[in-house]
Amino acid sequence: MKTIALFSILFLVVILGCRSKTDQEEVAGHTDSLSSVVEKSSGINDEDVVSKVKTYMKTSLKDDLEKGFVDSLSRHCIAQQIDLNHDGNSEVFVGLSGPYFCGSGGCTLLLLSDKGELITRFTVSETPVRILKSSTDGWNDLLIQSQAEHHVLKYDGKTYPSNPSIQPEKGLVFEDILGSVLDQQGAIGIAF
Repeated sequence: MKTIALFSILFLVVILGCRSKTDQEEVAGHTDSLSSVVEKSSGINDEDVVSKVKTYMKTSLKDDLEKGFVDSLSRHCIAQQIDLNHDGNSEVFVGLSGPYFCGSGGCTLLLLSDKGELITRFTVSETPVRILKSSTDGWNDLLIQSQAEHHVLKYDGKTYPSNPSIQPEKGLVFEDILGSVLDQQGAIGIAF
């Protein structure tokens, strides 16, 4: 019995050690230009991001928070800033989690303006959000995974589509990707 258990553990170690790169590892090698976009964004620091996200969440969920509908697991999020429209002001992506914001199809993501106002509330979404090199109306196109498929979201002059799962599917072509956000590497953890 010990021999079988030892062989099983050894087999798992070998298999996991030989696995191919994950999407996140592949994208990590293609994020140099995204880093420069984030670094060149001006006017927002971590404290500003935290303040804007907390204010938005507490205001938009005021009634549900007061009634106790938002459980403690759902009161944590991640946020990351990026200038999607190249105006020198960074927008903020917010990745929500917990039972209040997530279901079997994915979780809710938010895109806030540099002033902390809602631009888009994405449903049934998974992180990370890939930022594409292509743009529409001056805003970078997005690639968001929903229900195990990647979907392209294009800005329409006011917002991005809210439900990625009904947008056109696109394979993950790394040459098309500027970088990614909400991938845990540059994201800020926030409790509200």
